[in-house]
Amino acid sequence: MRLAFILLILLVLAVAGIHTVAPDMLTRYLPTVHNATQAMEAAPPLAPASVWIAGVGRVEPVSEEIDLAFEISGLIESVTVNEGDRVHRGQVVAELQSAESRARLETAQAELEGLQAEYDRTLAGARKEEKSESWLIVQRTRVIMDNANTEMQRRQELLEQTLIAPEEVDRATTEFKVAKREHEEAMQRYFITLNQSRKEDILLAEARLKAGRTRQAEAEAQLRTTQLRSPLDGTVLRRYRHPGENVSIFFASPVLRVGDISRLNIRTEIDETDFNKVAVGQRAFATCDAFGSRKITGKVLRITPMMGTKQLLTESPTERMDSKVIEVILALDSPSGLVSGLIVDVFINTASSSTGELKSTIRN
Repeated sequence: MRLAFILLILLVLAVAGIHTVAPDMLTRYLPTVHNATQAMEAAPPLAPASVWIAGVGRVEPVSEEIDLAFEISGLIESVTVNEGDRVHRGQVVAELQSAESRARLETAQAELEGLQAEYDRTLAGARKEEKSESWLIVQRTRVIMDNANTEMQRRQELLEQTLIAPEEVDRATTEFKVAKREHEEAMQRYFITLNQSRKEDILLAEARLKAGRTRQAEAEAQLRTTQLRSPLDGTVLRRYRHPGENVSIFFASPVLRVGDISRLNIRTEIDETDFNKVAVGQRAFATCDAFGSRKITGKVLRITPMMGTKQLLTESPTERMDSKVIEVILALDSPSGLVSGLIVDVFINTASSSTGELKSTIRN
């Protein structure tokens, strides 16, 4: 160490243009170098780095703040809640004008009822009255066929006796064939009523019924897009839109902001130079001007897995805007008195993870 300082002094003198050093000059400078070296060796070691990491945080609901918007464009017909109102999961909080969607659903429901009746009738087969009517037709066509057969045979006998022309026999034969065909068709219809419906008819009726159900489901889904529902149990934090206003899917147009404020967290940003010191479970506290000396205690709940740009700004003239940060979520022990959106100063104790250690560190 001493040799290094001597060489440094000689180098300074050389740069200043002193090419030769007289023995008396060297003797005059050596005590100064010796004293400086002794002072540095006697200096105390540097103080250890602080265990605290500081950052700016923002109070938010445990669910985070969620902006609700319609998934289609339209004109708002009603908004049924106001700021501060409690909402439940699935509750309709706003609606678009939906006359066309409701009419489409009613049409689909009516069609489905008709298809259901058709399917039930096909599956059950003919009623007792239909079977009786079909049997009467069979009997009537049988009588007509028998009469036509008798008439044909009589005319054939007359033709053999050359008492009538052959055309008369041909006409009687044709009438018999027509009567026979009608009787066979009547028998087929009667067998269908006895054996219920054919398998193909049942499958066709079933396919039509399924298509009707699908059209009804589509109409119901279309109507649901005109209704805005809360995705959680929480509180309305902000109301952006009112009845009569247009919303669009082509630009951000939220209607409401909701969140579960039954519990509150703090989202803070830690500079990239300190991110590797933060761990889940570490104790922390927050302060703000509104609460004076009160320390709002909590612990690190979650750490985001990627760096991002700074979002929480203090508007200080010395604040770095281009620094990279990592987001850290703090779970609070007692968030009473806090409100969502409040900006606070956050201090994380990287050396402890228990309430006792944190209080001891604060006290010291």
